Amino acid sequence: ISILAVFFILRYYFKVRRNAEEELKENKELLQRIIDNTTSVIFIKDLEGRYLLINEQYEKLFSIKQEEIKGKTDYDMFPKEVADEIRLADLEVIRNNKLIEFEENVPSNGEVRNYISVKFPLHDINNKPYAVCGMATDITERKEVENKLRLRNHEILDLFNNAPCGYHSVDKNGIVIEINQTELNWLGYGREEIAGKKDIRELMSFESLLIFNSQFPKLLDGDEGAVRGIQITMRRKDGTEFPVEVNAIAVFDSDGNFLHTRSSIF
Repeated sequence: ISILAVFFILRYYFKVRRNAEEELKENKELLQRIIDNTTSVIFIKDLEGRYLLINEQYEKLFSIKQEEIKGKTDYDMFPKEVADEIRLADLEVIRNNKLIEFEENVPSNGEVRNYISVKFPLHDINNKPYAVCGMATDITERKEVENKLRLRNHEILDLFNNAPCGYHSVDKNGIVIEINQTELNWLGYGREEIAGKKDIRELMSFESLLIFNSQFPKLLDGDEGAVRGIQITMRRKDGTEFPVEVNAIAVFDSDGNFLHTRSSIF
């Protein structure tokens, strides 16, 4: 009876163990399929920087197989200056023991690609870090678009500031909220002296105030969407005056509330 009891206990134990091993294998295969079918680069390295695992996206981008990279470090994969930066990022994750996001530039197939890498420590059953896991997303195209937009914005701003005509915008109280460099040069002020501080009326002659006070309320109320060809005299910082012609339009939000004016000065 004792022998039979031991036999059935052992058979049950090995059956449970076999089921657990099969379940573990299935879970491992499922995890591998998930990480292999993402467009992100995924990798795991031990605390010494040796690769333990990579996904298929990593294999494709860097032309190396899972079995070939195990035990290698970034110094075996990339130039020293690139590997140094990657290693410093890994060490920062280990030192701080938390998830950190980095922007990294890594060569691939003869060109440098830009990545946003999210790296975090993996912990053992004693909650001690034993590896660093990273997920990197290629943002090269996005960076190129951002650079083009930045260049385009610079060109637009340059055109705005150095246009042959003056430009300013005022709020409902008449405070100048924007002004271009051309008009600043005419007036002899710095941007910090006017934008958000000066009332446009302070920059006009006394006679011109009468014209402004008759026309501005019409723009505020929406009675007139624009005023054109208004001739006034503006006053420079040194007190001298010069004549200009003003074209102004009123800008409203979707509810019909006045936002600001846009005025071109000639």
